[in-house]
Amino acid sequence: MLIFATHGRSGTGDPAGLALRNFHPPEPEGFAWSAGRWCELEFVVDPEGLGPGAALALALDLDVFRHPPLLPSQDLLVFLNGLRLGAVTVTHRQLASFRLRPGLLEFGPNRLTIDTPEAARPVEFGQGDTRLLGVKLFSLMLSADRREPAEPV
Repeated sequence: MLIFATHGRSGTGDPAGLALRNFHPPEPEGFAWSAGRWCELEFVVDPEGLGPGAALALALDLDVFRHPPLLPSQDLLVFLNGLRLGAVTVTHRQLASFRLRPGLLEFGPNRLTIDTPEAARPVEFGQGDTRLLGVKLFSLMLSADRREPAEPV
């Protein structure tokens, strides 16, 4: 699990094997902004430790930069190890959950990529921040999915 309020790491990873790419440094309020039109989280997990052959659930607590009515939402594309998990339209802070079929996670490094094609600079909307902002990530959690087996991804 990654929680920016407690981990507060960016760029080079932490002792648990987490590496973040294309993120701004974490904010004191407990989140980190993506620093462009994509970002990646690389993590190491032992899928067997979550239960042999179990379906897994990936949950992202996130928000996006928006400025209604000109930019009321952003569409995110989410990939795990190069395979598309899904797309999410984000209009407010929410928990985006994805079911993972058994075998989708790799032994060793896994790469979660979030594409934010509508990332924007607040300065373009009259705000002072010049950074390119897409997804505002609060946490990531991976757990066993206790429901029926997941559909193939």
